[in-house]
Amino acid sequence: TNTPWHHDSYQGYIEHEYQYNPQFTINTQLVYRENSVGGTWAESFGDYLSISDWNSYSDSWRTEQQYIYQLHDDLTLSAGVKYEQKSLAKLYMICNYSDGGGVCPEQALTSSNGQSSDGSGVRLISAIGSVDPTPLPSSLARSDIPSSNVQEVIDRGIFTEAIYDMNKWRFNVGVRWDDNSIYGEDVNPRVATIYHWTALTTFKVIYGEAFQEPSTKDLYGGFNGRAANPDLKPEKAKNLELIAIHQGEYFLHDVSLFAANYDNAIAGAQNVGEREIRGLEYRGSFNFNNPIHRSAKISGNLYYTYTDAKSSQQYNNATGLWEYGWDTQGDVAPHKVNVVLNVPLNRSWNVNIKTQWVSERDLFSQNPLRADSNPNRLHNRKAEAYTKVDANLLYTRNQLQLGLKIENVFEEDYLLPGVESAASGDDFTVDNDGFQNSLLPQINERVYNFTLRYAL
Repeated sequence: TNTPWHHDSYQGYIEHEYQYNPQFTINTQLVYRENSVGGTWAESFGDYLSISDWNSYSDSWRTEQQYIYQLHDDLTLSAGVKYEQKSLAKLYMICNYSDGGGVCPEQALTSSNGQSSDGSGVRLISAIGSVDPTPLPSSLARSDIPSSNVQEVIDRGIFTEAIYDMNKWRFNVGVRWDDNSIYGEDVNPRVATIYHWTALTTFKVIYGEAFQEPSTKDLYGGFNGRAANPDLKPEKAKNLELIAIHQGEYFLHDVSLFAANYDNAIAGAQNVGEREIRGLEYRGSFNFNNPIHRSAKISGNLYYTYTDAKSSQQYNNATGLWEYGWDTQGDVAPHKVNVVLNVPLNRSWNVNIKTQWVSERDLFSQNPLRADSNPNRLHNRKAEAYTKVDANLLYTRNQLQLGLKIENVFEEDYLLPGVESAASGDDFTVDNDGFQNSLLPQINERVYNFTLRYAL
């Protein structure tokens, strides 16, 4: 509806480092953060219209302290504690909306449940005119949030780690304990073994576990355009990675094999079973002499990633239910390549070119454009492969620096998978007619950025 929405974050922090003696250091951090999401919304349905203002406010403060003790040259011990208190908004603060929608303190006395919009802002379109305009919605501030619409959360954590060096070997062992006032306790280990085979070649094996609590939006931020579920469980992740690194004369090669398993994966405000991620990643960097006289070395990076992502449940767009059955996760490109080339032309001029190629990918099963999860469709749409090139020309002389950056040099026209449910589809006779686009068009023309810097 071409109405402005905002996502704002304000934060402040204090950090302090205290070295008790050469072996013992204490790091302390205190952070305060405020977040707000909202905006205006015009909604027309049937013969009715409403114009509403949506607001959601959350804040938190966190203190964390880490202790590092160098027991001797080969053994380092560290530990820490964390305490965080969060005040999370539940339902959106909405006035001028349908009866029972959101929370509206100003209309609480006349609403059906005593705390929400009373529906007076929904009016017949035929009754709206220049002599009788529809009223603008009330704008609610952070101080207007009723306590019943705030979820107080307390997170506590303790973590410890030991790093031991033995000749060519390094061993890392750590564990973290977390206690959430809603989800309870969770313990996560982390271990790593590093072997320096030669001065130029290193091997690593890393295993770790973690959990991710549901976002506030998934828990409480629901309305008829997006689902929410206060009964969501945290996601649990287990990750294993094998890494080999070799430094050659001109190239640094870094190859890793990775496997990750997720339990209680979250999608569509539901826990939808397991996910398995398997893949390979190559990260290379190079640096060699420049044939241009008296110019710095040519450098760059080459990255390639292969990812095989599968999920244990698939969404059935016809029934609106999640069904068990392993299949492609969707929205994850199996192949990605990034190439960065940096070429100094002389002491003042430098050219940097970045090329990104992303392969074709299946869409997430909740997306109605994916035919195997939507029996009403005959044609299966995918996010097609694309190649995007950016270039940056930089001129530096003494304290002056001028830059020209051109994004999407060849004006690539491409679509990315939609966010959240991505349920709008492309055929309103068979699709869900959701709020979020199933495919998102990207800027298909060059974008120019000019920069000027001068160091005093």
